[in-house]
Amino acid sequence: MSQRRMTAALLVIGCALAAISAVGVASGDINIRYIDTRDGSRDEFHIGLQGTGTFGWWHYISKATLKREGLWEDFVSDELHNCSDEVHQCLTGSVIVFAVPRAGLASESTYTAGGAHLKVEKCLREQRGRCTRALVSSDCRWMAWPDRCSDTQSETTKLGGGPVKLGRGPVAYFIFDENKGVMSWGSVNVAAEGVEAQTEVAGQWRLKGSKGLFAAGTAIPIS
Repeated sequence: MSQRRMTAALLVIGCALAAISAVGVASGDINIRYIDTRDGSRDEFHIGLQGTGTFGWWHYISKATLKREGLWEDFVSDELHNCSDEVHQCLTGSVIVFAVPRAGLASESTYTAGGAHLKVEKCLREQRGRCTRALVSSDCRWMAWPDRCSDTQSETTKLGGGPVKLGRGPVAYFIFDENKGVMSWGSVNVAAEGVEAQTEVAGQWRLKGSKGLFAAGTAIPIS
């Protein structure tokens, strides 16, 4: 996946979040905002979680990003899929998977959810044997049509042509806190080497507000 394509995919995620905010949400629904920390662009991602089980994310694209990336649309939206089960809270969209165990994280937790492989790269705060704040990686090893992740490589049919093998997906990193939820996140095409580089990637989008994705009291229902 090219850097421009990745940027567009991230824009898609943010725009979907804004759509939920624009139409309004019912009582008990949630709108979460993340701010782009790079280049002073002030792009925003919005994630909408509705009590009806509908999820979406939107990206508001700043003029600086439009110019830098050669984009035309200043707003992008896309579907956010609920991949949650009894064991994990999980949301995926644009081949990026966010997931955490319902029972909490341990300092060396590894798990699979939404077709991605996730791992605690570093426990940032430990309390009573639980890792209550952590740097987590989410490896989408193979893309699956149209916007999912998979353990195995798959094919899709190119318009007007034959089958095309889908390539490797991105690696996302996020900082998760048991109370605040996902405090920041980001993604790259190739896995970052070392905790310092991984933390830098995880700081691309920072939470604006006090409650992020999977925050305490906002559990995602089983899909």
